[in-house]
Amino acid sequence: MAEKLLFHQDGEFYPFGAEIDNQGKLTNIGHHHGDDFPLSDTHIKELKKYFEREIDSRRIRACAITFDCLAKRDPDAEKIDAIAIECYLRDNEQRTTYYFPYRRMTNDELEFGEPWGISAE
Repeated sequence: MAEKLLFHQDGEFYPFGAEIDNQGKLTNIGHHHGDDFPLSDTHIKELKKYFEREIDSRRIRACAITFDCLAKRDPDAEKIDAIAIECYLRDNEQRTTYYFPYRRMTNDELEFGEPWGISAE
């Protein structure tokens, strides 16, 4: 979905999320608080608050937030465009962010590089 949004929305998209309930049902989640052009950071914070409430109340067992970012694979590297997917699993309290680097080619196609993940301690 993020790839399609990047391609069709001039290289930008608002963060979005997904959750898996206790029965295994996957649901996409968006957030709208009245502003037609919210900052991505605001959007991410609101999605995180929503998911924290859902996890704490044990209504869901996993969630993820997807957003466009600048990332670097190691401390000495330059920042590059990437799609980040921050995942959280309730049962083992594991939080991992996966990065999918990309670049827009001259023919308006997207080229993806080698992804990587970072687990939060």
